[in-house]
Amino acid sequence: MLYNGTVLRPWFIWGFWLGSVVCVQAYPSLEAEALFCLKATYFSGLESWTLSTSPCDGWVGVKCDPVTKRIIEVNVTGLGIRGTVTSELCLLEDLGVLCLSHNLFEGELPSCLWNMTRLQKLEAANLNLNGSLSGICNLEKLEVLDLSFNDVRGDVPACLWNMAQLRSLDLSNNLNLGVEGLPASASVTLLQNLALSNLQLSGSLPAWLGSLHQLEELDLSFNNISELHSSVGNLSSLRTLNLKHNKLTQIPPSIDGLLSIVKMDFSENFLTSVPSSLSKAVRLESLNLNSNYLSAIPTSLGNLQSLRKLLFAYNLCTDLPSSLGALGSLDELDASDNKLVGSFPAFIQNMTSLQTLNLAGNYLSGDIPTFVYSGSGFRLQSLNVSRNSFKGSVPDFSWGNYYAILDLAHNLFTGVLPPLNNCTFSLLRLSSNSLTGGIPLSWRNSTGLQMLDVSNNRLTGPVPGFFGFMKLLEVFDLSNNEFSGTLPSSLGNCTKLQRMRLGDNLLMTGPIPATMCSPGGSLLTLSLAYSNFVGEIPSSLGNCTGLKVLDLSGNQFSGKLPLSLQDLSSTLRVLIVAGNRLEGLFPEWIVNLRSLQVLDLSKNSFVGKLPRDYSQLEGFRSSARMASKDTLYFDDLIINFKGGLLDLQYLLSARTSFDVSSNLLFGNIPDELAKLYGLLHLTLSENNLSGTIPVSLGNLSNLESLDLSRNSLFGAIPEEIGHLSSLTYFNVAHNHLSGVIPSGPQMSSFNSSLYAYNDGLCGSPLARCVNTALLQSSQQNHWLANKWISFPAVLAGAVIGFWTMSAIIILNRSLRVFFLQAPSGKAYIRHYTNGRPYGMYRPPK
Repeated sequence: MLYNGTVLRPWFIWGFWLGSVVCVQAYPSLEAEALFCLKATYFSGLESWTLSTSPCDGWVGVKCDPVTKRIIEVNVTGLGIRGTVTSELCLLEDLGVLCLSHNLFEGELPSCLWNMTRLQKLEAANLNLNGSLSGICNLEKLEVLDLSFNDVRGDVPACLWNMAQLRSLDLSNNLNLGVEGLPASASVTLLQNLALSNLQLSGSLPAWLGSLHQLEELDLSFNNISELHSSVGNLSSLRTLNLKHNKLTQIPPSIDGLLSIVKMDFSENFLTSVPSSLSKAVRLESLNLNSNYLSAIPTSLGNLQSLRKLLFAYNLCTDLPSSLGALGSLDELDASDNKLVGSFPAFIQNMTSLQTLNLAGNYLSGDIPTFVYSGSGFRLQSLNVSRNSFKGSVPDFSWGNYYAILDLAHNLFTGVLPPLNNCTFSLLRLSSNSLTGGIPLSWRNSTGLQMLDVSNNRLTGPVPGFFGFMKLLEVFDLSNNEFSGTLPSSLGNCTKLQRMRLGDNLLMTGPIPATMCSPGGSLLTLSLAYSNFVGEIPSSLGNCTGLKVLDLSGNQFSGKLPLSLQDLSSTLRVLIVAGNRLEGLFPEWIVNLRSLQVLDLSKNSFVGKLPRDYSQLEGFRSSARMASKDTLYFDDLIINFKGGLLDLQYLLSARTSFDVSSNLLFGNIPDELAKLYGLLHLTLSENNLSGTIPVSLGNLSNLESLDLSRNSLFGAIPEEIGHLSSLTYFNVAHNHLSGVIPSGPQMSSFNSSLYAYNDGLCGSPLARCVNTALLQSSQQNHWLANKWISFPAVLAGAVIGFWTMSAIIILNRSLRVFFLQAPSGKAYIRHYTNGRPYGMYRPPK
């Protein structure tokens, strides 16, 4: 029986539709499984991704085509995903947008991504991925490509510069990407954003950049570009131009063609002048000329009426043009670290919108003019005139209660501290002047203070307890003054306090309050050096779980180092307790302080042997050449360096130093010290260490200073020590060393006094050795003979001496009384109170 076609047609259509639906619904399940691979290891944010639901029904960051239900967009930017970018992503054949930036992926960027021909947007920034761009030319529809802050390798394909649809390109910070220069020609006329920062670009910029009429942002910072082509003036749509840290020597006059420019950055170049034509950039709001070689600022810049930020710090300017006073919209002016002379610029009072003014590091002098602090139409929020020569009394800023930041440090101000009746300071620095008197009672109302620094003055009186009620205080520095009394226990209430320095106040005494480190505190630095604090070091310091720097040197602390400090093993980087009265066995738990990089226990009374295991001291296994931004801590230190005192302002954590000198240590120098291969300064002098100098110390290739003087070391100086090319200070005086001083690039250049009082040493810079082989042989035989002969001789001498002395005492009455009668009075312990401290820090002023 034949069926009529009109009867079959509806059934056929219905069956085709049903089959299509089944196929479409089956395929997304594969897409879901492919996408689910990204969730294999993640922190948070992908809880909605479950295989029991469709990716189109609420998966975060996922968008689907409303008709086909196929995935067309995946955006998981910044969701904390970690793992690898798997090739299963390439199964998403309809994907048009893929954003993976700011996650914790690692490994290689899948090469199959270059076969996803429907991709229009690919963002995979800051992922530390490697791979190449070899197949990028397949993505003809690509409009946005961001692979910045990765490890993409190989050459950039020439076709990239001919991708006609490309609107945004960012390849910045791929240090192994082969881009020495831009091509001579390109066809990327639709580009609106181009970022090629930190790619080692060099030479001149090509002329075709001027043809990118739609370009709005251009970032070529941190390269070696030496010339800016005049065609850059044709970029009429450009709003942001960043050429920071290049090798430019001039700005082309055609820069006046940038009619839409809002922000320019030419900092850290070699500019000697600025073209006056720059004044035609009437929309310019931010101009950064920091760190160049400018000797003058064009007066024409006063015409930039839209300018809000003008920065030209670290240049050579001697004067500020008065025309800048016409910049009525300017809210930030930074002319710090130039060569400005004269008085405070008077035209600044015309800048009624100015909020931030930085004139630090110049040669300005005279008084601070009244308009700066009177509050009459001039309302600064931040004023920094530090490192100049301003004089007179510190003005009373209570008149203008709008200041948040005031920095008058390193000037010539005299008199007493000003009242702060109505001030709302968050930062106040008056350090390094000649201020006297005490801290005014009115300061108790400045509860908004976050940073207070009045160090290096001649302030007197007690430290007021009201500072303990400044709950926002983070930095508290009263060091190097003449404060007296005890440390207020109320300071323990400042739970946000990160840095406290009260050292170099000789009249301050008493113990460290047990409240100093309350649980949950934020203290990072505690420095009480060179004062007169007494008592035991409180175990409560172990509660400061974030403590990085602890400096208690030059005080009268006694007892033992608290065992609780070992709880700071992951944070403590600097531990200095030199010049106290600490005693007891050498604290072996110190070798468990993993982050420690500066240790100074010198000039105390620790006894015992040095530890043998230093495997936990990870901080001593990084040198200046190994340091990264994650291993740096910033603070001020003065360390014993090359036999002198080195002032390390804002210490690099990599300045590793191990100093246990002037104690009562004995035994051999451990070979294991050589495992601290990042060590720069090693000081073991003035102990009773014996044995030979370990040959393994020659493996400390970074060592710059080695002091083993005033011990009981014998034998020869290892030849390997002479191979330490970085060694610039070496002291072995006052030992029992013998043999020839090793040859080396600097061993003979050291002063002969550094080898003195070692009767058996010879060779440059000491006297010439007569016969090296014979001398070494006789010295070895002499040592062996002494080893076997000296003990019986000493024993016999001791027995004879004992009986002889006993007979004399028994026969002589006066001697009997002197030796056998109980003494009246007290026993005395000798303390070293005079002379220069032997440790890392300079003596108190």
